[in-house]
Amino acid sequence: MRRLLLIPCLLLPILWPAPGFAQTRAQLGPLCTTDTTPADQMIDACTKIIALKVFSGEKLATIYFWRAVGWNKKGYYPQVIADATEALRLKPSTAVYNLRGSAYYDKGEYDIAIADFNDALRMGPSGIIYHNRGNAYRGKGDYAKAIADYDAAIKADPRSAFSYQNRGASKQALGDLDGALADINEAVRIDPSLPQPLIRRAVIWRAKGDIARAIADTTEAIRLAKAKAPVNIMTPPGSVLISAYTQRGLSYEAKGDAAHAKEDYAVVIEGVASDAGSKANQATAKVRLALLKEADAAPRKTAAVPA
Repeated sequence: MRRLLLIPCLLLPILWPAPGFAQTRAQLGPLCTTDTTPADQMIDACTKIIALKVFSGEKLATIYFWRAVGWNKKGYYPQVIADATEALRLKPSTAVYNLRGSAYYDKGEYDIAIADFNDALRMGPSGIIYHNRGNAYRGKGDYAKAIADYDAAIKADPRSAFSYQNRGASKQALGDLDGALADINEAVRIDPSLPQPLIRRAVIWRAKGDIARAIADTTEAIRLAKAKAPVNIMTPPGSVLISAYTQRGLSYEAKGDAAHAKEDYAVVIEGVASDAGSKANQATAKVRLALLKEADAAPRKTAAVPA
């Protein structure tokens, strides 16, 4: 599920005063410290700034933070952790603890992620950090703590569609399907353009036995994700479509439509997974596809002919 990013207050203006940097700062500064810069350009610009060795302390920490953001866009989580760790050595900050914790979350290392989010919260309360720590608690199956953190995130930002969505997912895990549906419907109401709440709602429809609605929601989620790729830099690359196709495949299978289920599972397996959630979805798709193919290959018993 989507993680949220905190941006440090010290941004590209730190580049301007550096001596001997007049010719390149205009190009490298914005490329390194603008979140819309393509990942490879961001990483390259930040790396060149670091190589100049004109910054130290908090200023250098900010450059390492932004290079970590670039790595995060590519789903290269060990590099995110390495750069965030260097940034924290130079100057601890809530934003960097959040980024490193999110990378540990995406690697499936939930306890370490929680430790980073705890350190971030010690520096000051934040709805974003509560949301991200809730994700980590949910990842390790501690749904009560996850719900408490999502409550805090929603209190800080009542328009947080993803906090409603993920609180709904936690309620579903505890068996509260109606409460889960209410939360996810609120997420859809807040931002109908998001595919992720539709994917999560499809899971609930399937649990309730409403397969037609599950297929409809995942189909719409796929359309939305293809029409406009998620722009949030904390969304693992390819994760939304992998999730949507997995859930639609499961819904088709529940309907008895093996042909469409196999098509969706094949798409999931072909995707590039960088985060733990996407890898888990691919593992599910591989197992389900293998079972469906095995069922196809099994000899069918013919009915006995009456005498």
